Amino acid sequence: MKAMTETRDLALSIVETVAETVAEPLLVLDSTMRIRTANQAFHQVFRIPPHEAEGKQLFSLSSARWDILDLRAMLEHVLPDDKPFQDLEIEQDFPGIGDRVLLLSGRRLDGFPLILLAIDDITDRRERELRLAAIVESSDDAILSKTLDGTIVSWNSGAERIYGYAAHEMIGRPIATLAPYGHEEEMAAIMERIRRGEKVNHFETKRRRKDGEIIDVSVTISPIQGRNGVITGASMVARDITELKRRREEDLAKHKLESLGRLADGITHNFNNLLGSILASAQLALTESDNGSPVVDGLQKISTATIRAAEIIRQLMIYSGSESLTCEPVDISLLIEGMLQLVQVSISKHATLKTDLGKDLPTVQTAPTQIRQVVMNLVTNAAEAIGERDGVIRVTTGRVKVGRNSDVISAENLPEGNYLGLEISDTGCGMTADVQAKVFDPFFTTKGAGRGLGLALVQGIIRAHGGGISLRSAPGQGTTFQVLLPCVEKRAEAHSEIAPAAAEQIESRGATILVVEDEDLLRLAVAKTLRKRGFTVVEASDGSAAMNLIRANTESIDLLLLDVTLPGLSSREVLEETRGIRPDLTVALTSAYGKETVDATFAGLGVRHFIQKPFQLDDLVAFLQGALASREV
Repeated sequence: MKAMTETRDLALSIVETVAETVAEPLLVLDSTMRIRTANQAFHQVFRIPPHEAEGKQLFSLSSARWDILDLRAMLEHVLPDDKPFQDLEIEQDFPGIGDRVLLLSGRRLDGFPLILLAIDDITDRRERELRLAAIVESSDDAILSKTLDGTIVSWNSGAERIYGYAAHEMIGRPIATLAPYGHEEEMAAIMERIRRGEKVNHFETKRRRKDGEIIDVSVTISPIQGRNGVITGASMVARDITELKRRREEDLAKHKLESLGRLADGITHNFNNLLGSILASAQLALTESDNGSPVVDGLQKISTATIRAAEIIRQLMIYSGSESLTCEPVDISLLIEGMLQLVQVSISKHATLKTDLGKDLPTVQTAPTQIRQVVMNLVTNAAEAIGERDGVIRVTTGRVKVGRNSDVISAENLPEGNYLGLEISDTGCGMTADVQAKVFDPFFTTKGAGRGLGLALVQGIIRAHGGGISLRSAPGQGTTFQVLLPCVEKRAEAHSEIAPAAAEQIESRGATILVVEDEDLLRLAVAKTLRKRGFTVVEASDGSAAMNLIRANTESIDLLLLDVTLPGLSSREVLEETRGIRPDLTVALTSAYGKETVDATFAGLGVRHFIQKPFQLDDLVAFLQGALASREV
């Protein structure tokens, strides 16, 4: 008996010595759950001095919370059954330090009726976990975890908001529930990377909500490791970027249109200058040709073709935003009625044209030629969608109210108010989602080479009116284009242009005009024509030469015809310096750009007269006569 006691005491001494080297609190309990020894870490962590611990019942140290069934049952089984336990979490109140969350592990000392109880104070860790759990639960992002086989094991409120499923609906289900068609293999590939310990950052993909809607998400997936370093699952954070992606695509389309607009702007300006030179040269040649000359017909055709080309360029300028429309109050229904015969002969005999045109509708402040172009373009597209099969094209007009709950497909981003609605629908082949996404892109076409600006120009015209255009389509179900144009309830009064002081009756012979133009062919044709009409003409090919002539002929020049875009000294600098020398000098501007662009360039300089290139020579002469006559008004 004595030997057994000595052996036990020796064992306790060894345990005490070893326990003092351990950083975690340790207790040795006897069979009655009394504390035989406690290491220094226990006294320091729980602020219990040795005399208050050793020899005392474990459950009497503080509150009765020690005396919980789980812990008592486990301790009672350790001795007789030699069943160790670990990771039992309890909460205990200690004097001076308050509630602590403890993680307990217990086992019998081999050969002795003693229990070694290891205590891990996890209070701080548990508080961090609770804070993290609160952050996870309150996050707007979807935060969830899953096993390596894809089974969902946690699901926060953000996931419920984004995907539409409650936690009890998804926990235990496969993550593939959220995968839309075509994305199943993508998920398998990601989980293979997770098994290798890789993290997947900000992966953009698509997911399916409970209601069936397909949304865009940005996903970050990280592996979860167990205590032994083995990967046991994955955590996933997903953010709904559907709206962000839509805005991003809109911005990209906007920048693309702006870039194309700037390109179109530069091209149209240079091309208009060339057309101006061709038209002026052809018309000058016509005036110098005998009526019976064989070249007359050819020159007339050149003039006609040049004028038509100028109209095409003007459409591009409207599209690029460098020229605005000349508008008037238009009854869209009446306008369409007036062009139905033209529309009918322009489409295939397989397409039946039907109309439902509203009566007594509000007018739209618009340019009739632009609306005709919109209608012809959309109807032509509809006919091509029908192809060689029989089908119907329907053109409808009506009043549309745009408001918060408007049920119209092109009302998005339009101000609230009254609109004139124009719908053109067909029973043709319809469009896929990919085609619909690109249909308004410049140069995108499903037709032959050399096509693709039609719908982009239509969209440019509608936007220039402050309206909107959109479409609804599906393969095999036809297409409907809807156009909304702001309307005016009252018809604007008609205004007649006042003829420039009866220009034909004005005696302008002998007036001296300084023509400043860097396009040689145009300048020579204009100068020759003006001289033939009795004007005295002085020519300059750049801004510096123009200023030299103005300084040398300060009082003799009656009118300055100034091109807006000049090499050397700019046209604005020329005009500013001229105002200082001759504030009363009549100035007329000419440019391949539209009037709005010119007005912005010369803001504050009081320029009243402008003629756009390309112009016909007779129109130029009348314009200059009117400008000269205005000096007397």
